[in-house]
Amino acid sequence: MTASPPPEECASRLLGLLTAQGGIFAQVREQAGRLMGHIEAGDTDSLMRVLAEKQRLMRRNDALQAEMRPWLEAWERVRERAGAGLRGPVEAALSVLQGHMAAICEMEDAARVRLEGAKKDTGEQVARMQVGKAMIRAYGPRPAGQPPPSRFSDSTS
Repeated sequence: MTASPPPEECASRLLGLLTAQGGIFAQVREQAGRLMGHIEAGDTDSLMRVLAEKQRLMRRNDALQAEMRPWLEAWERVRERAGAGLRGPVEAALSVLQGHMAAICEMEDAARVRLEGAKKDTGEQVARMQVGKAMIRAYGPRPAGQPPPSRFSDSTS
């Protein structure tokens, strides 16, 4: 789109695309909220389904963003010529998108922190399990006639 379209056409087209994108981001925001619930519950199957759905939504958003790019560029050229009646709805739609994106980022940051904590907890549990196994081998019951394992040795092998 090299020539600038009329402001009315640009605003109308852009508003339709922004509204569609707002719908996608509202769904992604809902998914981000569900994500934390699945993390807290330790429900990895549901967590993976939510992540797959989010990925599908983001692919739709990428296609929409590619379609929107020339209209956003045109809007930058015609924005000043557009009256407040055209600018207002477009700017309101952009504001809604910014709100969704800010909320999504906040929820995903919280989910990331929770997942990192869960990863650390799992690592600590595995370490405790390894210590427990070693203690059972060292001090646990043995089959009859089996000597205890050598825990201390003077050999330098």
